[in-house]
Amino acid sequence: MGLISRFEEKSVLLKTLIFVCTITFMCCSDLNKVAAEDIDIDSKVDITVELEDDSRYLTVDVIKIGSYDGTYFTFEDEVKEYIGKDYYRLSGVSEIKQSAISLAEVVSDMNLLTTTVKVESGKGTASDLDVGLYLIVQTADDKNAKIEYAYIVEAPAINEETGEYTYSIVTTPEWDKVVWFTFRAEVVRPVVMVISIILLIFLCFLGDGAIRVVFPGGAFILCGYIGMKLASNTNLFRTEFIWQFVIFMVFAFLGTGIAWGVMSVLLVPLNSVGLHSIYRKNIFWITAFLGALGIFYILDMKLHIDFWIGIAAALVCGIGGAVFQYLRRNKEVEFYTYEDLMKLPREE
Repeated sequence: MGLISRFEEKSVLLKTLIFVCTITFMCCSDLNKVAAEDIDIDSKVDITVELEDDSRYLTVDVIKIGSYDGTYFTFEDEVKEYIGKDYYRLSGVSEIKQSAISLAEVVSDMNLLTTTVKVESGKGTASDLDVGLYLIVQTADDKNAKIEYAYIVEAPAINEETGEYTYSIVTTPEWDKVVWFTFRAEVVRPVVMVISIILLIFLCFLGDGAIRVVFPGGAFILCGYIGMKLASNTNLFRTEFIWQFVIFMVFAFLGTGIAWGVMSVLLVPLNSVGLHSIYRKNIFWITAFLGALGIFYILDMKLHIDFWIGIAAALVCGIGGAVFQYLRRNKEVEFYTYEDLMKLPREE
């Protein structure tokens, strides 16, 4: 009897264990089921793709792959046939993820309702969508970001904190930076700042000897950058980086031409009254000050370096440049234009 009793106890325990495992499996397999009696099927939903980086641009398709049957979210027939089972039969997050990735490869061949959304400045929204299931797939028109994998969105989505459904859904997919064309604001801006600082240091220490390089070079960079910013702030060229490059170059060469013209106009009266030599040997007071001021402005206002570090760097360049130019002011070489050489007295 004792043996039979122990056998019966083990049998009961085994049955209990099987029951618990069965219930657990059913619960896990129904993670994506939605007890949706609280869902308002007549409401519209908004789905936002947010990259949390306002320098990113891309395009996504928001594809309706399923609907709501009154109890659960379900796949459209064409999608269900491809996946092999309905959405609420998928066993958990990992199978949902894999289904989305697999579906993204063939969804373009299916006749499904698609809304194309441009994600500009890191954010894009598909509005006035029907309640249902949506697949988020990046199109081939990737600008400077790439979503790692397609994903499925239940709309509306359950708010885990409040337990209520939200009809304005914000998704933050995993993504990587794409560098297919380096002429973009986030690349050009730091390069422009570094080159500008180098030109300003030359201006501090070389004075007039650097003006013929710094002034046109600075005009080239400044005007080009202004042109690119204007283009990037318009809807027409906001995500077209090649066009931003073209506009940069047009503005840059225009600025260089204007700079040379201004230089010529300013130097003519100095040459005509014979003050060019005096100007060359004393201009360092102005160039050192302007160079230091420009360095401080870029470090503090553009690169957001610590205020006192910016002040220190500007003072070192300004004072050091002024002293250096003062010590070599009498060694300045006088350069002549062809017209100047024609005016020199000839020896008989």
